[in-house]
Amino acid sequence: MAKNKEGKLQARCSSELENNLIEFAEKDGRKPSELIRLFVQAGISGNQVTDVRPLVKALDQLTREMSRVGGNLNQIAHYFNIRDKVDESKLAKNHKLLQANFKLIIKQIKAIRRELTE
Repeated sequence: MAKNKEGKLQARCSSELENNLIEFAEKDGRKPSELIRLFVQAGISGNQVTDVRPLVKALDQLTREMSRVGGNLNQIAHYFNIRDKVDESKLAKNHKLLQANFKLIIKQIKAIRRELTE
C-alpha cells in the first residue's frame, strides 16, 4: 500500500460494526484505519485479504536457520583446513560456491519478505 496518506474519507456505520471493527483490529494488532484501507484495497483490486505476518515470520526463521547452517559449514571447513584432511583448493572452491549460494538464498528470502510487507 502507498505510504502517502494525504487523502481522508469519512463514512458512517452502525455502532455494532464500529465495535466489531475496533475489536477485530485490537485482536489483529492493527489500527482500525489500517484494516479499512486493507479491506477497501482488496475489494477494489478483487484480491482476497491475506495476513502475511505468519509468512514473514516463517521467512525470518528460515533466514536464521540458513545463517546457522552457514556458520556450521564454516566451522567444518575450518576443522578440515587446520588438519590438512582435504585438498585445500577443492575445499576453498566448494566453500566459495556454498557461500555464494547461501547469499543468493538469503537475498531472495529478503526480497520476498519486502514484497510481502510493502
